[in-house]
Amino acid sequence: MAAHGPVRMSRVRSSIRGASRVRAVEQQRDADAVRVLDSGDACPTLPIIEQGGSARAVVWPGVGALHRSMHVIRLDANAATTPLSHPSDAVYHLCEGTATAADPEGGDSFDIEVGAMLHIDAGTTYRIEAGGEGALLVGGPCPPDPAMYEHLEPERAGGDS
Repeated sequence: MAAHGPVRMSRVRSSIRGASRVRAVEQQRDADAVRVLDSGDACPTLPIIEQGGSARAVVWPGVGALHRSMHVIRLDANAATTPLSHPSDAVYHLCEGTATAADPEGGDSFDIEVGAMLHIDAGTTYRIEAGGEGALLVGGPCPPDPAMYEHLEPERAGGDS
C-alpha cells in the first residue's frame, strides 16, 4: 500500500529525531487522512442560485481540500443556478429530481436524469435548471475554483488572513 512508505519513513526519522515528536506528526496525518464532513447549515453558502434553492460548499479549500470541491446544490421547482464557468472541469451528480444543463451562450441544453453524471469542460459557461419537482445535485469544479469562495472572509475561504 502507498501509505506504508510515509509510515516507514516516520519510523526511520523517529530513531533520529525523537519518537514522541514523529508519532504526534504521524497521528495528526492519520487523523486528517479520512474525515466525515457535515453537509448541513455549518457549510458556507455559495451565491450561485438565481431563485429558490441553496448551494453549500462541503469539500472546498476552507476545509483543506486542494484538488477537489464538492457542493450540495438544492434547486426548488423551476429554479436555476446563475451562469457558471470555471478554469477547470466541473462534475455534478443528480441525486433527486429533474434538471437540465443549459449553455446560456449557445442555447444548447441537455436533460439530466437521476443517477446521471454531468461533466463540463473547463472554460464552458453553463447553468443548471431544475424541473418541476426541483433538483438535488452534488459536485463542483476540480480543482476548486477560487472565485466561488471570494465572498467569504479570508480565513474561512482558506486564504491568508
